[in-house]
Amino acid sequence: MFRRTLGVCITVGTIAALQSPARANTVNDQDERLPRLDIRSASVVQVSEDELQVRLVFWDRTPQWLLRRHAARIEMSVARPKHASPALGFRFWPNRRGHLRITWGDPASDCCVRHGAQHPDPFTYLAVIPFSLGATVQSFRALRTARMKPCWHAVCGLFGGRVVDKTRWVRT
Repeated sequence: MFRRTLGVCITVGTIAALQSPARANTVNDQDERLPRLDIRSASVVQVSEDELQVRLVFWDRTPQWLLRRHAARIEMSVARPKHASPALGFRFWPNRRGHLRITWGDPASDCCVRHGAQHPDPFTYLAVIPFSLGATVQSFRALRTARMKPCWHAVCGLFGGRVVDKTRWVRT
């Protein structure tokens, strides 16, 4: 009995020690009673070496159609929170067919990558994407913008727009 328990403990400890540590962080925002799209929290978790989980949660019910004309996004920076400026952005939005997508890219290249996303409950937007934060990303924040002009390209809203709700920059 003792040997079996010891063997299980050693096996579990070895597996836990060999696993790559997950880089994770969450930022919370107080309830400001905005009319709509008030951000509650955002989290970014490196679930494996090449998969990133991005989650954005709102205080109020947030149907997908609201995200067509408002940018709900997470911005990342290569600098620490005190000196952070956007270098990479992730935006949730519904495409023309009504499928929820997440778009990400950097403002310098003016291009983006798209992937499917989920809306598991009326408050939460979630995506697991093929992306690695790497050692360069140091901080992130969540924000949303006021109503944006309609545009045909999905990169619209990835950066820019008048910010009406945002969280503070936090370390990844």
